[in-house]
Amino acid sequence: MRAAPTLLFLIGGAASAQAAADVPAALAVSAPPALSEYRDAHRPIELRLSRPLHTSDGMLVILAGSVDVTALVSRTETLLTIVPGVFALPAGESQITVMTHAFGHWTTVATFPIRVLSAAGFVRSSIAPTININSTGQVADGQTAGSPVSPTRPAQDVTLTTALRSNHERPGLVMESQSNLLGASREALALRFNQRGTEAPLFDLSDYRLSFRRPHLQLDVGNIQLGANRQLLMGFASRGVSISAGPSWAVLTIGSVAGAPIVGWDNPLGLAGRDHRVSVASLGLELIKRRPGAALARFTLLDGVRRPVAGFAQGLVADAERSRGGGFEFLTSSANQRLRGAIGYTRSAFENPATDSQLVGGLPVVRVVRDQRAARYIEASAQAMQNKRLFGQATANVTVGWRHERIDPLYRSIGVNMQADRNEHAFDLNGTIGPVALQGAITRARDNLANLSSLLSSRTQGVTANFSVPVAALFRAQKRSSWFPQATVGWLSAHQFAVSVSALSEFRPEDIANQKTVSASLGTSWQFTRWQFATRTNRTVQDNRQTGREEADFSGLVQTATMARSFGQRLDGQLEVNVERQHNDELAQTNTVRRVGVTTTWRVARQTTATTNVTAAVTRTPPNTTNVTNLELRSELAQAIHLFGRDANARTGQLFLRFARTSVTMAPFGAQSDVPILGLTTQVQWTLNTGLSARLW
Repeated sequence: MRAAPTLLFLIGGAASAQAAADVPAALAVSAPPALSEYRDAHRPIELRLSRPLHTSDGMLVILAGSVDVTALVSRTETLLTIVPGVFALPAGESQITVMTHAFGHWTTVATFPIRVLSAAGFVRSSIAPTININSTGQVADGQTAGSPVSPTRPAQDVTLTTALRSNHERPGLVMESQSNLLGASREALALRFNQRGTEAPLFDLSDYRLSFRRPHLQLDVGNIQLGANRQLLMGFASRGVSISAGPSWAVLTIGSVAGAPIVGWDNPLGLAGRDHRVSVASLGLELIKRRPGAALARFTLLDGVRRPVAGFAQGLVADAERSRGGGFEFLTSSANQRLRGAIGYTRSAFENPATDSQLVGGLPVVRVVRDQRAARYIEASAQAMQNKRLFGQATANVTVGWRHERIDPLYRSIGVNMQADRNEHAFDLNGTIGPVALQGAITRARDNLANLSSLLSSRTQGVTANFSVPVAALFRAQKRSSWFPQATVGWLSAHQFAVSVSALSEFRPEDIANQKTVSASLGTSWQFTRWQFATRTNRTVQDNRQTGREEADFSGLVQTATMARSFGQRLDGQLEVNVERQHNDELAQTNTVRRVGVTTTWRVARQTTATTNVTAAVTRTPPNTTNVTNLELRSELAQAIHLFGRDANARTGQLFLRFARTSVTMAPFGAQSDVPILGLTTQVQWTLNTGLSARLW
């Protein structure tokens, strides 16, 4: 009888063991390491199962991104192969998800990130075109007799601006482009009207840029900027070509651009003429590779020549120029960036290679002799306080700096526009002490460094200081803090005087200028929920100390008060009052201008806005002068429009109607009296304009 329980125990144990043997291990999926690399959209993907599928696993489902690709899977016992075939894997970065579905439950077995190239073989690809149209026209105007007559203009002027930006990336290569074009309805609005007059094309190329980047290599074509040497070539912008090569710690840049900014379809590379070109080569070396910025040495070479032509948007008389030079800069900083320093030295040879006959006008002209001059600078700064506690509460962050710059007489470079014959020293301070922000500087400068007897040596001494004080935070006001203003205080003192530096000088004491200017300003502003209030006061005194002109002094006072109020969500208003007084001590004359302006913005409807500005100004300078009153009214009604759709990406535009009226009233005064002796003279002009601005794409 005891044998029966034992037999049952053995049979039960065997059954339990068999049942345990029928339960498979957890299913796992592995992928090759190359799966994370960018691949063609039609390239098969192989996944390996840790064991054959069991009936308890249920149905196997595979997703590529959010797309079910199970039907594209070729399966052996433990190998899964996704064969895209006609179907292409989704471009960009996504993931492969392996899931099982059994007994109504979904189980995620594994996910693998994948990167798939686009149809053109790019990792990323985007093209963003934009088209904007603007139309303005004067539909009516008028003026009183004696007022200037407005020129006759077409009913509507139309301009069209288009832009195209693109970005294409593939492994090891990034290509970017951007271009801007401008179209106009008449020649006077054309981009190159100042250069070509009526022959200027109505649809023209404003600028473009193509950029190609590979590891340690970059090529830029089109509108670019060259140079980072502040005394030789700094951000010179024009159309040309540049290439940079080398690792991040040693970058060599070579570039060449047109000698002046250019636009249009002509000269697409900017290098059409050798006599109108600026070329540069620069080398930047990080002397400590492991910490960029610790010690950077930069070498720059420049060779530039420029024809006597103005830029497309300028009208000026120019002369041919040529300069060649080289510069060296060394920049350093501490590991915590609290100490910084820079030093630079530049030599530049400048000349006018040819003289324009139109400038000479048949007169004998001495040619400018090619001369080589130098410039140098040195600057240093230190963060004297960093999060330092003062008075037990305030935190201070203060940086002090010093700089020196010397520019030789007659120093010039095509690549920068700077004042020659100057030696300058400056000390500055910037920082915060608690809530107070402060800034200050002391400068000393002189010219005529060659001490020429035919020139005066001028000296300039200046002191500036500015403070920004949030009064509520300064006094730690917790309640009604909005009643305390934000205050700004400014101070400027500048003393400019000339001294004769040579015993051979023929200058008399009365020829030596000497003038000191002091300016002080105070601004306050309050911000409430619906109200804003601000005041500004500026006082300037100009003290002329030149021999014989001690009484030729000037003083000025400008006072401004502004009040703004929001009346709900539909109406805003602003009132500004301004008084300016300028006093001439020598003539005992005071010129006073009083101005009042009111601006309202009324949101008539959701898409309709009406804006009105009325300004009145009275100018008075007694005696022996006139009393002038100016009244100006400007009003605009704007209606927003939706061209395509009404969602966030809808193409929007605006229709507007603008009315402007200006009147000037003059009242002549008698020679010795402030009482007008003649009648008033009033001139009035008004215009009515309409327009449309819209983004079509």
